[in-house]
Amino acid sequence: MRIGTATIAVSLLVSIPVGIRSARSASDTASPTDLQRACDEGDAKSCSALARMYLDGQGVPQDKARAALLYQRACDGRDLAGCSSLGGMYFEGEGVAQNRAKAADLYRKACDGGYAGGCTCLGLGYADGEGVTKDVSRAAQLYKKACDAGHASACGLLAMLYNGGEGVAEDKARAAEFYGKACDAGSAPSCEGLGTMYAAGEGVAKDEARAAQLYEKACDGGFGWGCSNLGNSYANGAGVARDKTKAFQLYQKACDGKDPSGCNTLGLAYYNGEGVAQDKTQALRVYQKACDTGDAGGCSNLGGMYSHGEGVAQDKPRAVQLYAQACDDWNVGGCDNLGGMYFYGEGVGKNKARAAELYAKACDGGSAAGCYNLGWMCANGEGVVRDEARAARLYRKACAGGVAAACRALLDFSQAPPQRAGSGQEEGSKDAVTTAAEPLHVDASASGYAGGRFDPRATYERTVKTGASISHLPSSSARARRPAPGGL
Repeated sequence: MRIGTATIAVSLLVSIPVGIRSARSASDTASPTDLQRACDEGDAKSCSALARMYLDGQGVPQDKARAALLYQRACDGRDLAGCSSLGGMYFEGEGVAQNRAKAADLYRKACDGGYAGGCTCLGLGYADGEGVTKDVSRAAQLYKKACDAGHASACGLLAMLYNGGEGVAEDKARAAEFYGKACDAGSAPSCEGLGTMYAAGEGVAKDEARAAQLYEKACDGGFGWGCSNLGNSYANGAGVARDKTKAFQLYQKACDGKDPSGCNTLGLAYYNGEGVAQDKTQALRVYQKACDTGDAGGCSNLGGMYSHGEGVAQDKPRAVQLYAQACDDWNVGGCDNLGGMYFYGEGVGKNKARAAELYAKACDGGSAAGCYNLGWMCANGEGVVRDEARAARLYRKACAGGVAAACRALLDFSQAPPQRAGSGQEEGSKDAVTTAAEPLHVDASASGYAGGRFDPRATYERTVKTGASISHLPSSSARARRPAPGGL
């Protein structure tokens, strides 16, 4: 299982435990003056409540350094939630110099004292190797301890480890069990995670209607990725009646809820005019938002618009930059597109060896189009040493992935090389490619071809357009921003 860069704050995975809720309610009912007096008299929880006010700037001017001092007083007074919150400040370097080893010590103190949130934070440290030596097995133990103590998000994090077989033996049924426990306790992200398992029939019997219900619960709970997956359900009629307008509304809600992938899918709705009037200018805007907030698919699709001059002035070098950004983040569509730019020398110097490397990366990442392209290059000795045996293997993989041209190419290695729709190649020009006796003409919606010319972007967009229900939750080992101090 490849660990990618997390694009979601871990704070979304973490429900606020009772100790912190009590501190917040106290700050709502007591004035800063009253809390300061109680803190000075030795009431550690009042110190925590006042610290939270200074941290957030609620009722007092924001002062993170003072918040840290107050959390230290709370921790010294045996308020374990205060210790955990102070750990969060050291982890982030808010109000104090960043010191993740000290953060881990504070989380450990809270955990050892019986505060479940501290165990969860310490587990995240072990999962990432932040402030402690990386040890995912130890992370699993800490999540289990916190989960058993009733901390919903720890149950969700433990589910993720069982789902991916990290630190524990892979066990989809146990993953579903822990997602369910977390969801029942109010963890919206865990409801979404459980929904993806029902959608795929992993660890539970496949049930798309149940998946849609769980996505709705996650969405209603404020988790944007739940809205995205519910939108996909409506777009495809999976477990609910097909309704493209409803899907569009859910993608909008997801994007507004800070789900970058929701913005990307919203962009596709605008681009294709699905559930809304076609508007490529709006598509460009939301693709940009998706890309800026970490969605590699948004960067790839934005690159496609710059490459083809759709909704924006054509700018091939800018397209190359965006495709590279997407590919670096393991987006196979970005790698496919970037390979095409190197193959044809568009926006970058022609380099077929580099194109072959990028197609190989796309193929290894699951792109049937990338496998077809690399297979053609192997069959024709362009950018790589001619190797028909390798070409045949790649064509078989692409054929199994739905690229009809690869199926035909298995019988005829004289197939024409991939051409991208709108690539600018003129008939008879230097780079024009002679087509085979039977011209390529594969349905773009099926395998990434359009008008007899290969379009890598279409292959990636097909994957997103289908709205395949995929859990957007990051691997528990992925780097992610810790909860705001006081969030655990």
